[in-house]
Amino acid sequence: MLNAFKNPQRVALIGAGSEIGQSILNEIDATAITDVLLASRNGQANSAKFSGQAQLIAADFATTTGRSLLIDQLFRSGDLDIAIIAIGILSGDLAEMMNINYVASVDLLTQIATRMSEQKHGKILVISSFAAVRPRLDLFEYGSMKAGLDFYARGLAEKVEPSGVTISILRPGFVHTKMTDGLTPAPFSITAIQAGKAGVSALNSKRVVSYAPGVLRFVAIAFRMIPKPIFRKLASR
Repeated sequence: MLNAFKNPQRVALIGAGSEIGQSILNEIDATAITDVLLASRNGQANSAKFSGQAQLIAADFATTTGRSLLIDQLFRSGDLDIAIIAIGILSGDLAEMMNINYVASVDLLTQIATRMSEQKHGKILVISSFAAVRPRLDLFEYGSMKAGLDFYARGLAEKVEPSGVTISILRPGFVHTKMTDGLTPAPFSITAIQAGKAGVSALNSKRVVSYAPGVLRFVAIAFRMIPKPIFRKLASR
């Protein structure tokens, strides 16, 4: 529940193993925060900044039952002020990727938005990806799932706005994390700390969609206009 100064007190990171999610959490002003809920598949996360007030939750993101149980835990002790949805799989089994990157993410987003609408306030940050802007041969599977989540989140943002709930979307480019180890960095690559700062700015912005770094907003416009043969050459570098 927000305190008397309208500052968030209960914050949740869904996908607590995400380095981007952790960085965003670390950039949020912790002065008024009383509860930090860290949900991950193994129930582990780095909670050093929030020693004594972080609750680690083991959550089965892949199943309907597991997600419902997680939602109950998130709202059991009161209103939830901020939720960061940062679950995702970059590669692997296609069906598993689709289930986590789209189905689970959309389901959790919907349930959290519904609960926040009932409490009449709340902020949700969805971690999308610059890969959702235009299909690339090396990343179109992942990009398609993020594009679907991104599209859904934009629609839901309009639906819940009258209830006092805001949904923001962050589209990071290449971020140096364990998830991207071994991959060739793309232009305008950033650190997880930089992505975290961009995430907090997105939460506080009136824009529904933000980019990390911000210059990618203009790159995205150019990407959509580049003829296919030229784009394929650029994307293969």
